[in-house]
Amino acid sequence: MNAGVAEPNMIGVAAGLALDGFRPFAYSIAPFATLRCFEQIRNDICHHNLPVTVVGVGGGYSYGTNGPTHHALEDIGAMRTLPNITVLCPGDPSRRSCRCAPSVPTQTVYLRLGRRAIRWFTGTLRISESAAPSRSNKERIAR
Repeated sequence: MNAGVAEPNMIGVAAGLALDGFRPFAYSIAPFATLRCFEQIRNDICHHNLPVTVVGVGGGYSYGTNGPTHHALEDIGAMRTLPNITVLCPGDPSRRSCRCAPSVPTQTVYLRLGRRAIRWFTGTLRISESAAPSRSNKERIAR
């Protein structure tokens, strides 16, 4: 779900849906999905250990021309301070951590994606098996 400029309300709705048995995904531009909603994520989702995935699109300077309000530089650090949350930050579409986010049904997840990542999440960009990472390329999940 995306609620436009009402990101804190979006987190409240996602928490309510999770309490009702749903597995909501709430997404917005990374600094708005995390920093504008930090209190709601902490109080409504993390403290209740609800199965909500918060998706931050456009990590780093991806939205560079839009100015510093759209730069997500501290989102990962802020999310890592919260209890009961798993932080996933895949480097590219072939990373397994991106594909495992929906399979974590009982945890709160913050999934940070690049600006153009929404294409490979919605299925308009296909990932070939040859692009899959090798076993020697281990991933680290920050908790």
